[in-house]
Amino acid sequence: MSHIIERHQIYEESWLEIALVPVRVFFQGEDDNPKYFDGKANPFLLLLPIFAFFGIQSGNRQLKAEKMVMLFFAVLFLLYACAQTSIRIRYFSPIIPPLVVLSMFGLHNIQTVFLKRIPGISEPLKTFAILGIVFIMLGFNAVYMVERFNKDQPLAYITGKVTRDQYIQAFRPEYASFQYANKKLESDARILGLYIDRRGYYSDIDIAFPIQILQDFAHMADSGVDIAEKLHEEGFTHMLVNFSLFNYWVQQYSLHERQMLKEFFESHTVTEFSKDGHGILKIIKESISG
Repeated sequence: MSHIIERHQIYEESWLEIALVPVRVFFQGEDDNPKYFDGKANPFLLLLPIFAFFGIQSGNRQLKAEKMVMLFFAVLFLLYACAQTSIRIRYFSPIIPPLVVLSMFGLHNIQTVFLKRIPGISEPLKTFAILGIVFIMLGFNAVYMVERFNKDQPLAYITGKVTRDQYIQAFRPEYASFQYANKKLESDARILGLYIDRRGYYSDIDIAFPIQILQDFAHMADSGVDIAEKLHEEGFTHMLVNFSLFNYWVQQYSLHERQMLKEFFESHTVTEFSKDGHGILKIIKESISG
């Protein structure tokens, strides 16, 4: 299913909420939560650029053109990224520089254009308002940096209290399974990754993430061996599985699909390695039961 249908069905978001995603990414971001875009963006990157276009008709023609180019690039790239793939804050990083520039133009216009149109405001009050905006804007960044520092605890690794492997394992529980595969599997092996969010960058072994393939094969199968044979035909010799997520989503499958998968896992797979809720399973066509 497309990532848009996925948001509608899995996250139970309305079509209006989905349509507002390009705006929501600036306000609802949450680290390590794919529903909320797996990251945070400063809301001022959306709000301040609005003020960059105050008085633009009377401004310098070249400056006006440059602002419009940055605006169109940011908007079009944001909409394109939202339409093409699963929505993550990091995928929008190319638009951050133009938004920062437009934000500074907006802050300047608030001081020199917008506040001047409000009668009765003294210069000290205008200065205080600008400093307040800057303080709140930078405060969002500061709070986020503290949260990330407390969560990631980089000093433990920097000071040598934990090794590189221990540090990665603490945040990527599938890492140990990748290490096992890299050391123990043959170079011509191929891994089917299930519910590990396409994180194959630690794998020296060929790995693919066709998440629907196992359910499709189970749907067409008459027995567990049919699934094993189909996987071997696709070149898969092993699976790397996030057990908790797989067990959760398999409950959405039909009764027939669950029965076929139960027989497949019981009779046609061998767990070679398991740690922290992830494991490497070898796929075999011959039955190993009894």
